[in-house]
Amino acid sequence: MAQPGGHEHTIDVPVVLGPLVLRVALLAAVCAVTGAAMLRMFLGRPNRVTATTVTTCAAVATFLTLMLARGFDLPDQVAVLILAGIGVPLVLAASRAPGAVTATRYAERLAPWLIAVAAAGAFVEFGRALLGAGPVAATTGLMLGMVGLSWYTFGLPRWRPGSVAVQITAFALASAALAGAGYAMALASGL
Repeated sequence: MAQPGGHEHTIDVPVVLGPLVLRVALLAAVCAVTGAAMLRMFLGRPNRVTATTVTTCAAVATFLTLMLARGFDLPDQVAVLILAGIGVPLVLAASRAPGAVTATRYAERLAPWLIAVAAAGAFVEFGRALLGAGPVAATTGLMLGMVGLSWYTFGLPRWRPGSVAVQITAFALASAALAGAGYAMALASGL
């Protein structure tokens, strides 16, 4: 904007900061969740505070992905299941109620199966994104990946081969989610 004296005192920046801040927050949350999942193999089961932090970061990443996504690649009913899949581990990790302790025991038995289902869905969506389906498939895969990784904060199966299989699946899912988040953000920004 020109001043009456003929010179300017403003800076025009062609970047809208709102989505940029959301993308940076999304990438930070995804890095926290995937880093915790990759390190769990070496550090063991997380304590209650760590589990609450990881599930909170996964929930934040899922909500930011929903805010930034240009679409959703699955039926609308699946979005409700994704939100429930993110919310249940968050509530169980943060709650100290006696009923939550009992529910957590059941969640520990269910977690390996939910990790496997979420990982399979995420891998399919990430594969579709790489084959040209675009950022919508990548963001859908990211949301499914965050669901699986939030359930990874619960216990592993007692059967040693099952425990190793879950750890390998979660490690691969964390790697794919980290790469998928970067790919989705690059596609969304037009790179």
